[in-house]
Amino acid sequence: MGMFEVSCEPLISALQNEEPTGKHPSTDRKAIIDLLLMMAARSEKNEIHEFSRHVAILSSAAQDLVAYRNAIIHGRVFIGPSFIANAPVWGELRKRQKATAHTSDHLLDMAVDAADILFKCAGLIAASIRQDLSNTDNFFATMAAKLKNAQSLANELRHLEEIVHSEKY
Repeated sequence: MGMFEVSCEPLISALQNEEPTGKHPSTDRKAIIDLLLMMAARSEKNEIHEFSRHVAILSSAAQDLVAYRNAIIHGRVFIGPSFIANAPVWGELRKRQKATAHTSDHLLDMAVDAADILFKCAGLIAASIRQDLSNTDNFFATMAAKLKNAQSLANELRHLEEIVHSEKY
């Protein structure tokens, strides 16, 4: 997620019309989840509706991916090397929400693909806001398809256990 965090900050600065040159940006020293919540809040205030929709999808997908990442990094292995959970063991309160992660080569590839899409789209949206490159319908159509794909991948990773136990699956 480090690459995505790097692309998140310029996007938030662009959404806020902030010029961070020579000073600390408003995103300095904030956790990734706080950056994503800031991004979602700022997208609602953006004048360009298409950007608002794209940034909201990007933020939602990134939040799912962060939860999956936190389960892997901060969790405990429960069933073989393929199931990890960061659930409280003794009923203690945790800063991060409870999450589970199933890990396999395929699922980790999905996470990498989603992170790559989010990284590239965040950079493109930030550049487009700053340079007003949004006037082409093709740009928005391509971006929407990529972001929907990333959102689908990230959502499946975060909620795989619920999907597997669902009667409809």
